[in-house]
Amino acid sequence: MKRATVFLMLLVVVKLACSEIVVTEIMYDVSGSESGREWIELYNSANTEKDITGWKLNESNKLHTLSSSSYILSSKSYAIITYNKAKFLIDYPYFKGNIFETSGYMQLSNGGEKIIIENSQRQIMDSVEYADLADEDHSIELKCWNLNNSYMEHWAMSTEKGTPGYGSIDCENDGIPEFNTFGISMVILGIVVAVKKRLS
Repeated sequence: MKRATVFLMLLVVVKLACSEIVVTEIMYDVSGSESGREWIELYNSANTEKDITGWKLNESNKLHTLSSSSYILSSKSYAIITYNKAKFLIDYPYFKGNIFETSGYMQLSNGGEKIIIENSQRQIMDSVEYADLADEDHSIELKCWNLNNSYMEHWAMSTEKGTPGYGSIDCENDGIPEFNTFGISMVILGIVVAVKKRLS
C-alpha cells in the first residue's frame, strides 16, 4: 500500500514538471452536425516557444499526425487541434493562434474518453481522460492552466459556447506563479530517495 501511494505521488509530481504543453479546453459535443467541428485547446505554459513538429494526437487508440503552416507555439499562447480548420474558423473567426489539423477524422466521444498528446518520438507530453461535464454546444475548460488536468474536479463547463484562445475560468495568465522547475526537481529527488529507503 505504501509503495503504491508513493508511486502515485511521484507520477503526479512528474506530470507537473513535464507538462509545459497542457490540454486546457475540450469541445466534444457540438450542436447540429458535429462533423469536423470538435476541437482540443493546447496551452504553452513555458517561458520559451516550443516546436511541436511531428506531434500526434492519440484519440481512442487512433493516432493522428498534426499538420499546420507553423509548428512553433509561442510562450503563453494557445493552439487548437481539430479535423477541419475552415469549419473551426467559421465557429470562432476571432481565433488568431496556431491551428493543427488531424491527419484522420477526429470524433471525440460525448460520454468521455482518454486523449493523449505525443511528441515525434511517441513520448506522452500530456494526457486527459475527460468526463461528460458540459451541456451540448459547451466546452469543458481547465479552471486554471496550472492545475493538474488529470483530475475532473479541476474542470468545468464553459460559460459560453467555448473560449478557444482565452484564459481559463478561475485565473488569468498574467501574474500566476510559474512552476519552479528546480524546486519540483528537488521534490522528485526527495521522493525517489524516500522510495529507496522504504524498499530497502
